[in-house]
Amino acid sequence: MRKIIEEFGIFAVAFLAILVIMKLFKGNIDMISYSNITLIFALSLINIAFRHWLNTAKDKYSMSARNFDFIRRMTMIGIIAVYFYFKQ
Repeated sequence: MRKIIEEFGIFAVAFLAILVIMKLFKGNIDMISYSNITLIFALSLINIAFRHWLNTAKDKYSMSARNFDFIRRMTMIGIIAVYFYFKQ
């Protein structure tokens, strides 16, 4: 759990740094709303947690790296699809 929190913290700091840089060069970043920022943070936390869970499953069931990436990416696409389906 600590590793998940550390990776999410690194992501959060990097993301905020990118937003500050965008603000400096572009001036106004109204295209990014608070709901979009929250969605990005939530999806990144889910992705990090799911990746760690799959790492334990990968070691336990001798899953190949290709299957690992495929399952992780398809799950994230599914989560995003469900979000946009219910958002409408």
